Amino acid sequence: MAFLERNCVYPADCLEVLRGLPDRSVDLVIADPPYYRMKGDFDFVFQTVLEYLEWCLAWAGECHRILKPTGAFYCWGSCQMIDKLSTHVLDKFDWIKRNLIVWNYRTGRPAKATYRNEAEFLWFYSNPLHEINIDAVRIPYDEGGEKDKRKNPKGKSCGNVWEFPRIMPNYKEATGYFLAGAWKKSSHLLTLFQRWCRER
Repeated sequence: MAFLERNCVYPADCLEVLRGLPDRSVDLVIADPPYYRMKGDFDFVFQTVLEYLEWCLAWAGECHRILKPTGAFYCWGSCQMIDKLSTHVLDKFDWIKRNLIVWNYRTGRPAKATYRNEAEFLWFYSNPLHEINIDAVRIPYDEGGEKDKRKNPKGKSCGNVWEFPRIMPNYKEATGYFLAGAWKKSSHLLTLFQRWCRER
C-alpha cells in the first residue's frame, strides 16, 4: 500500500488499509465498528452474530499485528454486543484487558420493553508495555472537593465513567472542527491521548 498521509480520512475498507501497515508501527487504535443490527444500513450487512464476530476477529487481528509493544487499543460497542466482542474476539489476543469504560451521555430515546439507553461502552486493551501517565489526564474535582488537603492538587485521576453530552451532527465542538459519527465519540479519547503525548 502507498504511504498514508497523516491527519487524513480514507474512505476505504478498513481491512485493506490495515493490511498495508507495517507490524508494530501504531501507538493507538480507536475502533468504532458497526454495532450489529441496531441502526444504519452498515449495521445490517451481517446475517448472523457469528458472521459479525468473524469479521471483527479479522480486523482486530490486524490491529493486534500493527500495534506497538507500548500501544493501546480502544473499541466501542453496544450493550447488546460488548460482552461477545470481548470474549469471542478481543480476549483471543495477548493484550491486557484494562477497563470497560462507560460513556454516560444522559440522553436517549424512550423505550417500552427496556430501560432507556443513555450510555455506550468502550473496551480499553493494551500491549503489556503500555503505560498510562495518570497526571496527564487528571480532571478537576467536583466543586468544593479541591479544597480538601488530602486531594491531589493536580486533580483527581480519570475514572472509567465519562460524562459528556452527545454532539449532534453539524455542531461545532470546542476543538473547532465539525465532527460526525465515530469522530464525535472518539474526540474526547483523542483529547486525552494528546494530553498524554505532550507530557511524555
